[in-house]
Amino acid sequence: MRDRVRRAFSLYAAGTWSDTTLADELGLSDAGLAEILTNPLYAGRAIRHKGRPDEEERPSTFEAPVDPTLFARVAQLRGRRRTRHGGGSGFPRRSYPLVRLLRCADCDSLYHGDANGGQRRVRHTRRPHCGRFASFRPEPIEEQVARVMDGVHLDEDDLEQVFLAMRRGTAVTGDA
Repeated sequence: MRDRVRRAFSLYAAGTWSDTTLADELGLSDAGLAEILTNPLYAGRAIRHKGRPDEEERPSTFEAPVDPTLFARVAQLRGRRRTRHGGGSGFPRRSYPLVRLLRCADCDSLYHGDANGGQRRVRHTRRPHCGRFASFRPEPIEEQVARVMDGVHLDEDDLEQVFLAMRRGTAVTGDA
């Protein structure tokens, strides 16, 4: 694990890897990579009671696998890549309203949205991905769903049930 952590920091600090491509390279999820790159323990700092009024930082009781200067450089690079919209690479974050409904037909993996490099993509969550493509453009799926939705007509009772379910936060079955 120490070697993977060191490799993650050194590759990310080069400035040529996005979270997604580096996570793929290391066999991690995007969230797993982010956990490594933001965890101060890897730089030899332990945070106690994080987020509470009595939060304190102490040196860790073990040798840090990553030089604190490298940790700070990666944190600075990650900070520059963030925008006020929460997206990466300086591009605004775009909505992917259908992504949580999608599953891979081959391995049943979930997908997540990504606007890396300004290109909207829907990416395979499971690493490594199972098929020929780890990602695809979302427009064909959105267009298919739009065509289906064009044929859906809700009457007043249907709309009332939908709004009721939205207020409750629960699904409505056909007999509700």
